[in-house]
Amino acid sequence: MAGELETDALTSSRTAVPGAMRPGSLELGVTRRDSTVVGVVPVDREAHPLQSRVFEALSSRTVMILAVVATHLFLGALFYSLYEGWSFPNALYFTATIITTVGYGDVAPKRRFSRVFSCVYVTLSVCFVFTLISYLITQLIERNMKKLVQGVTEPSATNGRAVMHSGWTKNEKHDLIAATMLFVAVLLGSVWVFVCFDGMHTIDALYFVLITSSTIGLGDFTPTHEGVRLFAAVWMVVITVMLSWLIGRWVDVSAAASSRSAMAKILREPMTARMFDRMDFDKDGRLTRGEYIIATLVRAEKVSQHDIDVINAAFERRDVNGDGQLDMSELTYRPLVNIIEP
Repeated sequence: MAGELETDALTSSRTAVPGAMRPGSLELGVTRRDSTVVGVVPVDREAHPLQSRVFEALSSRTVMILAVVATHLFLGALFYSLYEGWSFPNALYFTATIITTVGYGDVAPKRRFSRVFSCVYVTLSVCFVFTLISYLITQLIERNMKKLVQGVTEPSATNGRAVMHSGWTKNEKHDLIAATMLFVAVLLGSVWVFVCFDGMHTIDALYFVLITSSTIGLGDFTPTHEGVRLFAAVWMVVITVMLSWLIGRWVDVSAAASSRSAMAKILREPMTARMFDRMDFDKDGRLTRGEYIIATLVRAEKVSQHDIDVINAAFERRDVNGDGQLDMSELTYRPLVNIIEP
């Protein structure tokens, strides 16, 4: 099929890279096309437990961030409600405009101490925003790294073969369509709320919603009813995070597709004598699977040669008996001095 590399599906009986993995862990199996090795697919014998642990860790981290943000919003609203004499919905609405960096300006502190408090509160809010952005970017990078290490393959349950796509996969297209439709649905639902409950014109409400979700917050249109402001306090956080998440998904998928296309191009190229010599690190005239994998990753700029050298040096330091393999007796190893800088 055009744009795809087909590879043999792997079973647990395939030979793993010698000394690289242990039973019950992730094994590297050969992938072939017309009897030519073209890539590597990891076989995870404990895929479901591993995925469960990853999702548990991701869920707990997400809950922690949301709990901190919610506490930050509540405490800020409580202060402004007590010290400025605002109603709690208005105070919560104001703190939401701060933490989302929308800043309409229709509600603002009047007393000097409140302004001093706002200086501290705004600084903490900006820190929370950047922490959230950093977290989202980290998740994006981790997803891409997992795809790169795993050869970016998709097992097919119908024909027992694995496929490397050089463009967007069907699942990615479906995910992006679903994510975009979800955002549009929330956006249109928000417009309906502001039209029906705050008396905005449909065009004005759409304008207000888009200006808010982009965190521009011009302030020429703002909700006037207290109940709508209470809704807007929660909605503001949700819509801005959703837009950031949607943009992140598009960037994530586009980057992954570009990476797969580059890798597929490298894997399709015929091997020349010069290429063989570069991959043959020990210069023994034979190309091992490990040498092929490492050289291909370096060539595709997934890892650098420096990274490989550091990892190799760390392995040699841990390999106490020098047999080229690690066993349970070598779990206690010498400190990696002169290898990993503090």
